[in-house]
Amino acid sequence: MVVALELNKHSKYTMLTRYLHAGIALGAVYQLATSLILLPPDEKGSALGHSMMEAHELGGLVVAAIIIAHFIWSLLLRKECSSSIWVLSSLGQWRSAFFLIPNFLYAFIGKLKLPEPGNSLAKIVEMLGLLVMLFMAVTGIAIWVNLPENNLADIPKEVEFLMYIHSLASKFLWAYIIGHTCMVVAHIRAGDAVIKRISPFHNEVNTDK
Repeated sequence: MVVALELNKHSKYTMLTRYLHAGIALGAVYQLATSLILLPPDEKGSALGHSMMEAHELGGLVVAAIIIAHFIWSLLLRKECSSSIWVLSSLGQWRSAFFLIPNFLYAFIGKLKLPEPGNSLAKIVEMLGLLVMLFMAVTGIAIWVNLPENNLADIPKEVEFLMYIHSLASKFLWAYIIGHTCMVVAHIRAGDAVIKRISPFHNEVNTDK
């Protein structure tokens, strides 16, 4: 799942932050790809679909651990995200973000310069993205813990509900990843070395512990 860090041009992220970000990005793509093929355990179908379900479960546990580690490290300890969770409760931030939306659309097609890093819209999307991924991690773990091992034909109603909201949240994740990818493309087109700033394979990093 791709974490919504606003990649400030003047920020140097630690190597741990970069690896966590890369792990979530690759993990998100993997999880969404397997979700297109998998079959729920109580549904009859091809062996591939059920194998993908198992792969999705296993991958989900790994990605959930990375998401939680990233959330704690980058947001609570290092505070390398450009905003805090409280930005979502600010009416002023939401109002400013609303008026920035046309600017982003024009910037993407090259008609305007990109808004400065740390703007209201970026902060809000950043926090919403983190919360969606954290929510999917928590509900995914809850499904895995409560899914019966021996009688998959009769999944409890509570687990079915968890599976439903987990699937519903994935729609927001699809939208977030597509939007995030579009913004990366816009940054690259504007001459901003956004990949180098967050890539763990680039050596200009903050080495502070």
